[in-house]
Amino acid sequence: MKILFVENNNITLQSFRKELLDRLIEEKYDICLAGEFSNEVVKHYSKDIKVIRLNTNLKSKNVFKNLSLIKKYKRIIKDYNPDVLLTFTIKPNIFCNLSKNKKYISIANITGLGSAFDKNGLLKKYVLHLYRKSFKNVDHIMFQNEGGIKCFKKHKIPVNNYSIIPGSGVNVERFQLFPLDKHDGTTFLYPSRLIETKGFNALIKAIPYVVKEYSRTRFIFLGSETKESKKLIKKEGISSLNNVEFHSFEKDVLHYYKKSDFIISPSFYNEGISNVLLESLACGRPIITTNDNYGCKELLIEGKTGYGVRSNNLEDLIFAIKNAARTSKEKIEEMGKFGREFVANNFNRKTTINIYLKTINELIKR
Repeated sequence: MKILFVENNNITLQSFRKELLDRLIEEKYDICLAGEFSNEVVKHYSKDIKVIRLNTNLKSKNVFKNLSLIKKYKRIIKDYNPDVLLTFTIKPNIFCNLSKNKKYISIANITGLGSAFDKNGLLKKYVLHLYRKSFKNVDHIMFQNEGGIKCFKKHKIPVNNYSIIPGSGVNVERFQLFPLDKHDGTTFLYPSRLIETKGFNALIKAIPYVVKEYSRTRFIFLGSETKESKKLIKKEGISSLNNVEFHSFEKDVLHYYKKSDFIISPSFYNEGISNVLLESLACGRPIITTNDNYGCKELLIEGKTGYGVRSNNLEDLIFAIKNAARTSKEKIEEMGKFGREFVANNFNRKTTINIYLKTINELIKR
């Protein structure tokens, strides 16, 4: 059986889909991997499978670049002639499924709805048009939460068959339960993009209120700064605080998980299942996250896996951080062990992989 595996780039592949790809190779499927990959990834996989390297320009809104990418995908599909097409994220999901006269089974993974659904306007109308056109041709959709299904039905995007998977799942062998660093005070880690919908703006505004009362708190930001984030940091006087530090995004975040007490991700972004929260819980770190946002609320059990806040609610966020700051190390450890067990049992990456294998085999037999 020939499977065309269309991925964004080596970062998303290595972080979220490596184990799935490795399992498909282990099962002796004929695989073609297509995406924007590094020399290292190409070298690693080329000995076992066919790898097609292409410039995807996934963030581009340029019409001509997008038309060029559609042509590239069509050419790859035609030349490889797969039995099964696996796609992930918005552009591969849409652009690879525009062909009506397909002879293969198509499975699309909705890793999150992204920013296109946030605001009304021409972009949203255009994206919805493309979704409706392309998803007529998708045989099975992998949703990561109930919100994705509701959104598709609300906007009349075709849903032929679907499964709800536990996100990309977390590799519990890699993200192990780490003992707490018994330092004084409480260390909070924010390992996300420095954008408003990820809760960054609210957190920056909350910090001065927290450190005024809890001076031994520490905040670590892990993400690339933007012009907008720098302006906000300056405006709120964060640069003058000694207990706040910023680091660029790193592939290996384990070091930062180890030296933190809580992970903060007050996101109201259109998530799938938050990988940041999965990883932190697997490492035994309680979370502060939104209790009303799909992709985050599924991982929150109030007082057990962490503390919840309403989306973009500064008062809630200040209260939750202060609550965490006065939580004893013993209680944090107890919450961490509970969170680890919770994600290991309910959001294990092996579960996601098994659902994929079962779905592929069932669709092929039809």
